[in-house]
Amino acid sequence: MPARSFLEINNSRGLNILETWQIRDILEWSAKYFKKKHIDQPRLTSEILLAHSLKCRRIDLYLNYDRPLNQPDRDRYREMLKSRAKGKPWQYIVGETEFYSLPFRVNDAVLIPRPETEILIDAVLDHCKKNEPYKIWDIGSGSGAIAISLAKNLPLAKILATDISDQAIKIAKKNAELNHVGERICFRQSDLAKNVEETRFDLIVSNPPYIATSEFSSLPIEVRHEPVTALNGGKDGLYFYRRFAKICQIHLASRGALAVEIGADQGERVREILKRSAIFYSVEILKDYARRDRVIYAKKI
Repeated sequence: MPARSFLEINNSRGLNILETWQIRDILEWSAKYFKKKHIDQPRLTSEILLAHSLKCRRIDLYLNYDRPLNQPDRDRYREMLKSRAKGKPWQYIVGETEFYSLPFRVNDAVLIPRPETEILIDAVLDHCKKNEPYKIWDIGSGSGAIAISLAKNLPLAKILATDISDQAIKIAKKNAELNHVGERICFRQSDLAKNVEETRFDLIVSNPPYIATSEFSSLPIEVRHEPVTALNGGKDGLYFYRRFAKICQIHLASRGALAVEIGADQGERVREILKRSAIFYSVEILKDYARRDRVIYAKKI
C-alpha cells in the first residue's frame, strides 16, 4: 500500500503524481480511516462508496482487486470519503438504498428506510390476504418505502400515500415508477388528514416521527442529517399517535387496522393512547429481532 494518506494525494497541487493506488489499497486504507472516525461498518461502507464511484458491483471490486485507479476515480472517491467522515449517511452520498429487497432513491428530503420498518410490512402482510382489493393510506410516506412495498406484495390494493413535503412526494413518485407500481399509488401532499377527504380505509399505516424533542441533541450525527420533520415527534415523541387515534375515528373503516412503527420504549404508552380512544378492540405490540417494541397493530371495532 502506498505510504501517503489517500486524502493527501492531490495531483492538482503536484503531490505524489506517480503514486499508484489499487482497489485493494484504497479499500484497506479507507476501512481503517472510517474505523478511526468511528463510522459503523467501515469495510462495508468503503465497498459501497467505491463501487458506486466506479459504477460497478461490490463483487467487481474483488474481481479487479489489483486495478489501479486513475486520478478522476480517486478524486471522486476522495470527496465521498470526506462526506461520510463528516457524518453524511452513505445512502445520501450514493443516492440510493434497499428496503424489503426493493431499490429506492433517497436524498436529504426523505428519511432513509431502515430494516426495522420491514417489521411493519411483515405485520401487515401477515394479516392481509394477497388478492384482496384493500384500500390503504400511508401517512408520512417519505421515500414511499412502505406504500411501494405493500403495493408490490398486495397486487390488488389501491394505496393513498401522503406527506407534508412536496420534495418527498416527488421522490416517492420516482420510486413508485422505479418499482413499477406507480399506477396503483396516489401520491398527495397533505399535512396528515388536511387534504384527505376519503374515508373507510381498510388499513392505515405509518412510520411517523417519534423522537422526543429533548432527545435530538443526543442523536447520532448521521441521523441529524435527516429531515427534522421526519424525526420530531413532539415534546414526548407521541404527538402523532394521538393524532392517529382521532384520524382513525373518521378515516378507518370498521374492522380496519392501524399499523404504525414506534420507538423502542413506547409500546405501552402508544397502546394506552389507542385504547383510550375506545375505537379499537385489539391493540398488539410487536417486537423487532432485538426484542424491542417496534410496531403497533390495532384493529378497529
